[in-house]
Amino acid sequence: TAEVVVLRAFEPQEQIMKLLLQTSFAAYPIVDAEARLVGLAPRARLVAWLAQRTETTGAGLVNITRLADPAPEVTTWQTPVVRAFHHFRALGLQHLCVVDERFALLGILTR
Repeated sequence: TAEVVVLRAFEPQEQIMKLLLQTSFAAYPIVDAEARLVGLAPRARLVAWLAQRTETTGAGLVNITRLADPAPEVTTWQTPVVRAFHHFRALGLQHLCVVDERFALLGILTR
């Protein structure tokens, strides 16, 4: 039950490097300005991008959405735990994002 670590659609390259050095998560949810889930960025893709160091904007920002899965698996906070667990296991998921009715990210279930 740790604090959910998120990325915004555009992040400074230094922030991504810092995040990867300070955490060991396999993926990071991407949220918009209203905290709504817009994607899930796998750690491996972020690391590969950093190894190539391409695709920054003029301001040195990285468009994280280009590196992300745009439609991660989600469940709502109202879904019974047993049903969410079965969904998680049946699909062999590594991550299941928990959202509210506005699609705001509330948490993430991981293996």
